[in-house]
Amino acid sequence: MGEIDEASEAFAQRLSWSEAPLTGAAMVQALSKGQADDELVNPHFEPAVSSDLKARSGRSSVAIVIVNRAEPAILLTKRSAKIRFGGQFCFPGGREAPEDAGLQQTALRETFEEINVLPSALTFVGCLGRYFTHAGYLIEPHVFTADADLSFRADPAEVAEIVMVPVIEL
Repeated sequence: MGEIDEASEAFAQRLSWSEAPLTGAAMVQALSKGQADDELVNPHFEPAVSSDLKARSGRSSVAIVIVNRAEPAILLTKRSAKIRFGGQFCFPGGREAPEDAGLQQTALRETFEEINVLPSALTFVGCLGRYFTHAGYLIEPHVFTADADLSFRADPAEVAEIVMVPVIEL
């Protein structure tokens, strides 16, 4: 019963946060408080990921890009039908490569590969923590900001579409 109470409390907290109007600066401040060692709570009502599975999880990372427009927007990609989970919307990201210096660099590299955004066009805000999946992945979401004039181009082998979702609609 305690696990359901914790999930309900986390949901209520998330909901109360989302109802408050946020400026770009307030979002950056709120999102910059996470640490790479923080483990994120699974938002679904499913069993916790076992310690054994966590220990052998593959490492991956995503880039949550907040574009500084009059109405701040989050950049999402729609996966190409040619790849696994085709048609799903997601953040740019993927598996850590041996040459990556860490998962923040993985997020930057994958963002460049998928939508041709140069790492120099992004400003690092912070890491939200770590999330373990039942499929055997550790995912680290890294938050970045970008100027309103951010230029991007989808790699059609990986990305069917790039979408900007105004934060107010989330």
